[in-house]
Amino acid sequence: IHHMLRFKDMVEAEKLEPMVIRGLIPLCMRQYERMFGTTRIPGRECDTLEHTKFSRHIVVCSRGHYYKLDVYHGAKGTMLKPYSTEEIEQQLALIM
Repeated sequence: IHHMLRFKDMVEAEKLEPMVIRGLIPLCMRQYERMFGTTRIPGRECDTLEHTKFSRHIVVCSRGHYYKLDVYHGAKGTMLKPYSTEEIEQQLALIM
């Protein structure tokens, strides 16, 4: 989870080098920003997708229950720092 958060931060800061096909053609990296902070909202006739650029938590499913797990230190609107691997493990142990 910690490394996924670091990857998410790189995506949001646009620090990833574009993937290249056969060393010549760079691919568009815009699709990566939808990997995180995207959820499906059920609707009566049709579901919709909602995207939040700067999400601060993940959802953990354990034994049929869902838990919101904060994974960043810092106040809203400030530079956020991901929790350490040890901090995430401690929180997951409480859920499990």
